[in-house]
Amino acid sequence: MSPACYGAADADRSGEPTPPTVSSTSPRSASTVAANTASGYHLLKIDDYSRSKDVFPTGCIPLKSRPFTIGGYQWRIHYYPN
Repeated sequence: MSPACYGAADADRSGEPTPPTVSSTSPRSASTVAANTASGYHLLKIDDYSRSKDVFPTGCIPLKSRPFTIGGYQWRIHYYPN
């Protein structure tokens, strides 16, 4: 994550962005996903791809697709140009 991606809440007292930290004493966890099968598709067309990289150079803010439904769930594609 580049410093430009840190929010105001992530700044130290000097106002400089601070990177997130990971504690080495974090408890371990695990997850299991048991999913039914569903299929579908959503076409995301990016007009003028090169320009999208110029308009959003940091890659911190995604361009988002419209929501679409597959398998009874709402999905959205987040595209980060860089």
